[in-house]
Amino acid sequence: MSKLIGFKKGKGLALGGVTLVVVAIGLGAANRRPSLEDAAGRLGKCIQTKDVPCIDEYVDESDRLAYGLNRSKLSALVSEMSAYLSPLPAPVSVLKQPNVSIVTASLQCTTSTGKHVDVGYVVSKTPEGIRAPQLIGCILLSLSTSKFVVNSSKTGALEKLKAWMDFAAEDGPKFEKIGFPGILRNPDEGLISWPAWQKNCQERLERVAKK
Repeated sequence: MSKLIGFKKGKGLALGGVTLVVVAIGLGAANRRPSLEDAAGRLGKCIQTKDVPCIDEYVDESDRLAYGLNRSKLSALVSEMSAYLSPLPAPVSVLKQPNVSIVTASLQCTTSTGKHVDVGYVVSKTPEGIRAPQLIGCILLSLSTSKFVVNSSKTGALEKLKAWMDFAAEDGPKFEKIGFPGILRNPDEGLISWPAWQKNCQERLERVAKK
């Protein structure tokens, strides 16, 4: 009887050991920090599915401060995007820059007229965690391109500047009403109002045209 009891105890310990190993492996997988590539791909899928809480996770502090951004404003922006672009059910393109701690990504979209436009953004590690710096500006510029550029894959500097200028003039007031009174491209420069952005693009357009 004692041998039998000892055998059962031994078997129980062995199974317990296996269980501990499985639990440890599971915890290790769960605690693995997502890479920048993982984060860039996830953000693209969140934009595809219009998952506002998920997109909000990647908004950085400079965007929050510049736009006074909250979940309601972000939801309004995502809804407005639908009037310009429809994300295609295609894989998110992710490119890791060598020796640089950022990842660039782009999401394929189409307009109501069938034009293909890429929504590009950058993901990087910040003191707040993994974020997409100036994500709102990237979205707004992509909307500009979608409305005014014939073929975004062949867009030159002149075409982009004209598209940004026209968007600021025609669509800027609409976005100002939902809480986006301009565009943030560089936190050091601060938010640029739509009239100021229109003037900025006009001046750059004139300089490029002279070259």
